This record gives sequence, structure tokens and C-alpha cells, in this order.
Amino acid sequence: MLARSLLYLILFSTVLFGRDDYFQQNVNYKIDVVLDVENQTYKGKEHVVYVNNSPDTLTYIWMHLYPNAYKNETTAFARQEEHFSKSTFHFSPQRARGYLTLKKITSGDKALKPQFKKNNIDEIKIFLNKPLLPGDTVAIDMDFEGKFPEVFSRMGHTRGKYYAATQWYPKVVVYDRNGWHPDSYLDMGEFYGEFGDFDVSITLPDNYIIDATGMLQDNPEEEAFIDSVVSDTEALLKIKDEDEREAYWKKWQKEHRAKTDNTRLKKVRFIAHNVHDFAWFAGEDYMIHRKRQKNNVLTNVLVLPKNAWDWKDVPDYVGKTLDFYGKRVGPYQYPKASVVDGSLEAGGGMEYPMITIISTKYQSWSRFLEVVVMHEVGHNWFYGMLGSDERASTFMDEGNNAFTEWKYMEHYYGRNNVTVFDSLFGKWNTLSDAGEFDINYLMYGSLVNVNRDLPLNLRAEKYTQAAYGGINYAKSAFMLRALEWTITEPVFIKAMHTYFKRWNGRHPSVDDFWEVMTEVSGMDLSLFRKEWMTTTHYNDFKLERYETEKTEMGYKTTVYVDNKGDMRPLPAPVSLVTQDGDTLEQRWDGNPGHPVVFNHKSPLQKVVVNMDHIIFETSYLNNGSSLPVEFNFLDPIPSFTTYRGTWLPYADYEYFKDKTRLGFTGWIGNPITLQHFVTAKAYYATASGVLGYHVGYANRFRGFISSYADFSTEVNDKDGLRNWNTKLKLAFVDPYDGYIARDVTVQANYVNLYDAVYNEPGIYQRAEYGTVRLGAGMTVRRMLHRFKGRLSVEQALPLTDDKVEYTKLELSATYLYKVRRWLAVSADVYAGMIDGNTIPLQENIFAGGDVNPKHLKYAPGFRGDIGPLRSYTYLSGMNMPGYSGARGAYLNAKNGFSTGFTVHIPYGLGVYVRTGVLGNDLSAIMDQEFMTEYGLRLGTGNVKIILPLYVTNPPDGSDKFAFRYYFNLSMNLNLGRG
Repeated sequence: MLARSLLYLILFSTVLFGRDDYFQQNVNYKIDVVLDVENQTYKGKEHVVYVNNSPDTLTYIWMHLYPNAYKNETTAFARQEEHFSKSTFHFSPQRARGYLTLKKITSGDKALKPQFKKNNIDEIKIFLNKPLLPGDTVAIDMDFEGKFPEVFSRMGHTRGKYYAATQWYPKVVVYDRNGWHPDSYLDMGEFYGEFGDFDVSITLPDNYIIDATGMLQDNPEEEAFIDSVVSDTEALLKIKDEDEREAYWKKWQKEHRAKTDNTRLKKVRFIAHNVHDFAWFAGEDYMIHRKRQKNNVLTNVLVLPKNAWDWKDVPDYVGKTLDFYGKRVGPYQYPKASVVDGSLEAGGGMEYPMITIISTKYQSWSRFLEVVVMHEVGHNWFYGMLGSDERASTFMDEGNNAFTEWKYMEHYYGRNNVTVFDSLFGKWNTLSDAGEFDINYLMYGSLVNVNRDLPLNLRAEKYTQAAYGGINYAKSAFMLRALEWTITEPVFIKAMHTYFKRWNGRHPSVDDFWEVMTEVSGMDLSLFRKEWMTTTHYNDFKLERYETEKTEMGYKTTVYVDNKGDMRPLPAPVSLVTQDGDTLEQRWDGNPGHPVVFNHKSPLQKVVVNMDHIIFETSYLNNGSSLPVEFNFLDPIPSFTTYRGTWLPYADYEYFKDKTRLGFTGWIGNPITLQHFVTAKAYYATASGVLGYHVGYANRFRGFISSYADFSTEVNDKDGLRNWNTKLKLAFVDPYDGYIARDVTVQANYVNLYDAVYNEPGIYQRAEYGTVRLGAGMTVRRMLHRFKGRLSVEQALPLTDDKVEYTKLELSATYLYKVRRWLAVSADVYAGMIDGNTIPLQENIFAGGDVNPKHLKYAPGFRGDIGPLRSYTYLSGMNMPGYSGARGAYLNAKNGFSTGFTVHIPYGLGVYVRTGVLGNDLSAIMDQEFMTEYGLRLGTGNVKIILPLYVTNPPDGSDKFAFRYYFNLSMNLNLGRG
């Protein structure tokens, strides 16, 4: 191994390209470990040979003890989980946690002194007995014991049957030109390792299937065992009948497990050269797909028997990845590329040299499994062979890999390359397929849309959980897509090959990446890099105008472009399409005063800026000479590039007057980005001849006074009520803290309840009036705490002879505390006060809760058994459904106060108690008789059932203890009003 290390050192010294400050340490490992599946523990010995290639004298060496991240709640991992409001680890029992303990540390025959990093027990400093001079080598021996945790992140075991040994051993910390990097383990934030050789022997039950980084060494018995499993898996693939296949793998699994004897052990040995990490995966009953790829690269796919058929194409995905990345980046350097079907909490897959674990399930209507497999295998280039510091710059690995994934999917499947809805609906399919562009736009564009974008040059731990993927994956991919267009695709590929060749087996930095791009392209990319990586600037190109004139050669068109965003003055593609179908492209230099000129023979058909959406923009709707409209039947899939709409039939039934209602509903625009989003619905009532309708409009303004502002307006005429509602919501968010949100809303309403037949007597009355409402709210979400509060004041305006005039004040707050993983308690309070001489009945404070007086929220009906306070509840207002009065006794007054306490237990079950009081005289309200109810709550999703089982003084004369039920549907039906 020492000879090999010296060879690497000589090779590295010939490719330093003038970087006098660059050096690279070398670390070689020999590890012998024994797995105890009964206790999910392991014991081992590790021999490390460390070569100091730096110009510095070292007196200590840092080591990662990453399994200690799972030891207790003081670790960096636990603190990050708390910051991200994830409580699974916090509430886990000690037996579910893990650790790594060094039992003995020596060099030669002398003990070495260790010292943990302050507040981080997964980083340990080992003091050397004598200084390690430049060019010197030290050998360190360690005895260690570890425990596999349950799967909280990456490393772990599943039911004691499957093991993911990742970041499992004492691992030397990188020492480079920036010093030591003792970065603690994090769930969000990956790794940085020293290159070297690994010689690892693993002892485990002889019936377990195992694969690892590196190649299995001479072991005829183990190879025969693997061959038999491969043969059994091949037999499964020959069975065409689904039921027969299921019977086969269940029988195979049962028989294979019956052979397991944890006392009968085997030892397997793997050797890997010039890698910076070593992982292994073992399971009691994996099946194996095996394939020899080009250049004799071995692929083993360890798959759970139940997934073996669905994973039959995974070896081919690996082969396609090796081929595509080889052409785009550089040749694959390893002898193996394996994939393991396993459990994972840190994303859909995780990469290690030569092997990756995948937790994504197969779906017939999508290519997500292929996407994840090729993405994780692709990490062998940007994480494996190019050993960047991912904690310092996640872009270097994830960004480059996400962009190459995008190119892979477009190469093999075109633009709409991820979903395959035809496989679900066949010739009846009306859904538009989505592709990598849509996924990346959803991830990144959604952040930009609400001002949660962050620069690309932050350390991994600085990102919020929501922003980590949107920035480091999607924003990076958009940046590299723009860079490829800027320097042209052939030059970009040449630059990537140069970058890979120069830095393969080394530790490139962000500066090194951009240095190669600049060198190969011959362009000054400093402004491009600054705008994309250090700012949150964005593009919004607009076609201002164009002028076409006849010439002797045909036509001359002058195009004027502007960028309404603030990423300036970077170039953009401008395309001209002629009536003959020719497409011409020119490069606009980013200066609004510099038009683009086209000379063309055929007459002009259209002009479009950024026609292929190469460059990210906040809106593509203003890029052309016409609005890119498309309207499809029954196609709710939103578009980020066109003004896509859809429509579908509408049918409803109203019991008291209209009976059957028939019509249509639809919308146009994107409900996610809220760009000029229009909704509409119209129907005809067959019994009454009434025409009902809804028309709504919404648009988002980024950075308007607040982080973003949502403006909406709508007109409705339905259920005997005509209203007009206009609202402006100012949202205030912190891009560095995704768990606090504040908003201020201003709302104006016109209400005309003109037909009482549709509305419950005792709750609603005819009235015509206007209101202005001002509200403010805040939500806070932490690991153990949740808080939501809202304050609003509403002033009525007397618009007609009804002379409605009142002032309403409402305050609500809810606090939740998580006591155990399965147990939480919450308390809430509500206070409502209304003052005025002419108050419509529906605007009063009702004991049963909100009655939706302006019909601005969904209700299955406003009269009868399914109406508010009958069997439907909004879970707001005083929220005492036991006092709703299912028999028509609807308690209400000008003032109301309520409070409640709920115990939340598993399966959506809650036990609650609520008490409240109503009164018209605020000063004497506490003298009124209090109302109390006890009951159950069922449901955690969009459907909730409330059972007020005991009511102290039922308003409708029923028994105190009785079966009562109410339901709530959490539905956002702004897509045409329910």
C-alpha cells in the first residue's frame, strides 16, 4: 500500500498546473469487522497509514466517529433535526440509537491520547507521539465497537435484517490547503474524504447477501453462493404471470430465511483503490440482478424479493448512466457500479464509491426510479472521483449531478421525460406529462416566487430544509444549463472533460471549477458566476417590440428585448420563426439599448426570447409576440412555460330549490406560481332555471412591500348570495428560517344575500352590505412546538337601505406541544366581539363556530343536514360543535369567548374538552352560564370527524350524553369555488 501511495503522490505532482498551494494527503485503511445481528452491533480493528504530503508539520490527526451522531440529543445531527422540526430521533428510545467507541488507539506500541471536539462527540482529535513532518508517514491502530441505529438518516438497520454500513468506521478527516475539516455528521449536508486504499474484511452470518465498495477478493464459496441467488432471480424474471411470480418470491424468501443461522458465519473481503469512503450493505434475503456493463464494469443490484420484478431494468439504467456520463464528463474509473434496495430517510437515494442505496419505489406511470438510480450512480463522478468538499459547496456535487441528470433524461426521453401518464390511462389520457424542467422549476421557482431564494455559495448547513434541494440541485442545474448555452454545448462538454481529467482523484474547489470553465471557453465568466452564485437575482426577459421591413434579400427584423428581472446584463437567446418553418437564433447581449437584427427570406411568423426555456425566468409569458396560450380538456397539470388552462364538466345537487345543477368549471394559469391565475365556473339549475357563476383572478407580486404579495379578486353568485371579494395579502418570510411566517391582509367585500331559501333559517338572513377587513397572522413551527395566531378587525359599510353597520374584532390562537412521538397536547383560545346597531344575523358570534357569512369558504351546502352548524363545521370561531344545534337552536350573540384543550394520540384520534360563553353585553359576559363539551376528534388529513359526546347544557333539548357528529373538509376550492 505504501508503494501505491508513493505512486499516487508522483502522479499528483505532475498535474498541479502551477497551483503551488495545492497538496493532498493519502490515507490507507485495513479494517477487520465482525457484525453481530442479534444486537445490531459490530466490533473491529482498523489499521491506518497516513501520509503527510502537506508542507506543514502535524501534531495531531482528526477522526470522524460519525455513528456517534446517533448517540444522544447533543450532537450536531440531533440539533439539526430539532432545527428542522423533525422529532423522530428526539423521541427514539436509547436502544434505537447508535454509537462508535474507540476502545484502544496506538501507534507502534505506544498509546495515543484522544480528545473530543467541544460539543461534538462525533469528531475526535488524536494527538501523535511525535510531530509528523512533511513527507512522513504514521501508522495508527484502533480497536472499535459500534452499534447500528434504526434508520434515522443514512446509516442503520431495518428490523435487524438489513444493514446499511455507511460512515460506519473511524474515518480520517481531510487536511487540505484550508486546514482540518472536522465537520460533524448532518442529515442535510454531505461529506469530504481523503483518497486512499481500503482493504476491508467483514464477518457476518453466512446466509446474508452482501455487497460493498470495492471488489470481492478470492472467495469461491461466496461467489458460488452469489451465483445461486442470481440464478434464482433470473428464474423469477422468466415467470410472466403476476400471481405465479408473487408465489415464487414468497416461497424463495421463506426458504432462504429458514437457512439463516446467526451462529454460522463467513468472512468476506473487499479491496478498493483510490477512493475516499467505504460502505457495505447486507441483508438476510436480497435477490440479485447482475450484469456486466461495457468495459467489464460489474453491476450487482441487491433487491428485496417483493421488488425484484419491478427492478428488473435497474442494471440497464446503470449501464445507460455509465455510458452517458462517460461521454459528458469522463470515463468511469471503477470496476463496479452496484445498487441496493434499502431504507433511507435522507432523500430517495444515497451514493458511496461504487455502490448506492435507493429507497425510491417503482411507479408504472413515472420514470422516478430510473431518475434516482442514474442520479445516485452519477455521483460516482462528482462525489466519487472528484472528491469535492460537499459541506463547503454542495453545488460541486449535487448541482453538477442534477444538471447531468437533466441532460440524461432529455437525451433518452425528450422534454417531458419523467411522467408517463399514458401508461395509466392509455388512449383516454388527457394529462400533460412533466419533465426535468418542470421538477426543477417547481423546486427552485417556488422559492423565488415567495422570496425564499438563497445564494449558491453558502455552506450546506446554512440552507433551510426546503431551500437545500431547490438551491443546490435545481438552481445549480438552471445555472449550468445557462452556462452551457453561454459557452455552447461542445465547449461545455470539452470543459467538463478537462475538469474531470485534471481533478480526477483530487479535491477540486469552486474556484477550480470556474477556472477550468473560463480557461476552456476563453470567456470572462466572472459576472456570470457572481450573478448566479452570490446573489438572489433572477431573469424575466420581455419582448418589448420588433420591427420588420422588406429588403432586396427578403426581410429584416429588428428585435428589442429587456430584462425585467435584476440579473443583468447577461445574454439571452432570441429566436425568430419564419412562415416556412425555419428557426433563426441570435444572442442578445443583455443591454436593452442593443437590439437583435435578423435577416430572413421568408415572412415572419413569430419572435420569442428564450424560446427553449434554457435560462430560468420568473415568467415566460411575456417572452413572445403573443401570449403562449393552451387550453385542454381535463388536464389539471400546471405549466411553468405557457398560459395553460383546462375545463371539465360540473355537476351538483341542491336540495331546496335548484335540484340538479349542470355546467362547467375551469381555470387558466398556474396555481403554484399564481401568475394571472383565472378561475371560472358556471351552471344551470334544472329545477329553478337559476344561473350560478364564479369568476376569480389572482396574481403574485414578488417583493411588493413585503417578501411577496398575493392579490386576488372574485365575483360569485351561488346559493342565493352574490358577493365580490378583493384581497391583498402581504407575506413576510425569512429565507434563512423556513419555520416562521407572518402576514398582513387587507380585504374588501360586497355581500348581497338575496334569497334565503338556500340558507339555513336561524343562521342567515337577507342583507346587502360591504365590509373592509384588516388582519394579521403568524405561524411558528418548531420540533416540539407549534403556534398559530390571528387577529382581525372588520368594519361594515352601509351600502343600501339595510343600513348594515358594525365593527367586528376576532382573535384566535393555537399552541401545540409534542409530549411523545405519539402524543401531543394543544390549547386554543378564541375571542370575538361585534358592535353595531344593524348586524346581519350571520355576522354574529355563534357558539357552534364559524358560519362562513360571506360564503367565501367551501361548504357542502348552506341549508339542511349538510350545512354549517348542522353536520358541517369549520373548526374555527368559538368551535363548539356540541352547541351547534342540529335541531335548529343556533346560539349566537354579539360577544363570544371559548377555549379548548385537546390530547392528540395516534391514528388521528384526539380527545378534547371545550368551554365558552356568549353574551350581548361584553361587560357582563362572565356572568353568563358557561358552556362545556367533551368529545373525540378523528382524522388528520383533509377529512375530520368531530364527535361531541357530552354537552353540559344542550341547546336543542337532547340528552347531555349522546351521539353527535360533525365533519370538516379541508379543501382549497379556489379553482372554481365549491
